[in-house]
Amino acid sequence: MGVFIPRTFETVESVKVGMMGRVPDFTISTLRKTQQDYSRNIYYLTKSEYIRSQTQREVAETVHDCLLYGIGLIRTDLVDDTREESVLEWTTNAEGKKIVQFTKKEVQKYYGVKSRRVDPYDFYPNPSPDAYRRDKLGWCFERSIVDAM
Repeated sequence: MGVFIPRTFETVESVKVGMMGRVPDFTISTLRKTQQDYSRNIYYLTKSEYIRSQTQREVAETVHDCLLYGIGLIRTDLVDDTREESVLEWTTNAEGKKIVQFTKKEVQKYYGVKSRRVDPYDFYPNPSPDAYRRDKLGWCFERSIVDAM
């Protein structure tokens, strides 16, 4: 029994696997020598935020979209992931003894910049012929389904 795997599928999957465990090499450069320290700091900040936000899967899926559909989009948002959770806390009971008990508190799980993949079928660019240029894009839509309740 033979299995035929198309070459494009093999390439797409190998790129995805290659991206999963690696941090991309961000190229941030300046034309002025006086701003080299500034651009180096931006490089370190970008790289550390990428690692901290754990967006490797999103970038790998975007590369997959780019190779398969011809367009790959990443949206970067400020995320404030705060949840109510049960936390162990030391308290004092009526007799004055220290005890440990669960209390509900808001816990901040993640605060920072996080990237996510935009589905190419949910992205509607400006149909203007000049929209391929960033400064002429004007507008675009991203379809999303929201629970209104």
